[in-house]
Amino acid sequence: MKKITAFIVICLLSLLFVFGAFAAGLGPVMKASDAAKMPDDARVVVKGKIKATAELDRFVLEDSSGEIMFNVKAKRLNGVELKIGDVVEVAGEMDADSKYGAKIEAYAVIKDGAAVKYTTVAQASKAADDTWVVVKGKLKLKIDDEEYTFADASGEMIVEIDDDNWGGVKYDQGKEVELRGEIDVNSKGITKLDVDFIREL
Repeated sequence: MKKITAFIVICLLSLLFVFGAFAAGLGPVMKASDAAKMPDDARVVVKGKIKATAELDRFVLEDSSGEIMFNVKAKRLNGVELKIGDVVEVAGEMDADSKYGAKIEAYAVIKDGAAVKYTTVAQASKAADDTWVVVKGKLKLKIDDEEYTFADASGEMIVEIDDDNWGGVKYDQGKEVELRGEIDVNSKGITKLDVDFIREL
C-alpha cells in the first residue's frame, strides 16, 4: 500500500511540475526538427540554445533534435539582448518558403533568467502608432468577433485578437493573460492594441 501511495504522490508531483512549466512558458514546446516540418504559417514554440547569430536579427537555435533558424524584429525582443549560448524559448509562425530554409518568424522570445518588461495599459494607451508593447492584465468584455476590452490596475483599453492568434488560449472574461503586439492609432485618434501573441498567466 505504501508503494502505491508513493507512486501516486510521485505522479501527482510530476503533473504539477509539467503544468507549472507549461504555465511559465510560451506554450507546448516542440522539437526543432518537428517545427522545421510544419507547414507555412503554423504556430510553433521551440526551446533551445542560441548557436549562431546573423545580420537582420536572425538566430540559429539548437536543441537535442537539431537546429532551426528564427528571425525576430528588434522591437519584439522588448529590450532583451540575445547572444550565442543563451537558452531561449521562441514562439512564432513558420516561414516554410524562406530562402534560408524553414524559419520561425518570432512574436515572442523569453530568455532564461531574464525578466519580462511590461508596459502598463495607461502607458500603452498613450504610445505612438506601431509601438511594440507587452502588457499583462485581464480580458474583460467581448466587443465583437475580434475586439475585447483589456485592463490592468492602471486602466482599460481595446485590444484586437485575430482568430488565428489565440494559439489555443480560450477567451474567458476575467482571465489573466500576457499580450504582445503593436499599438494602432486610427485617423480619429482612437488607440487599440493589435495583438500578435497571447499567453495565459
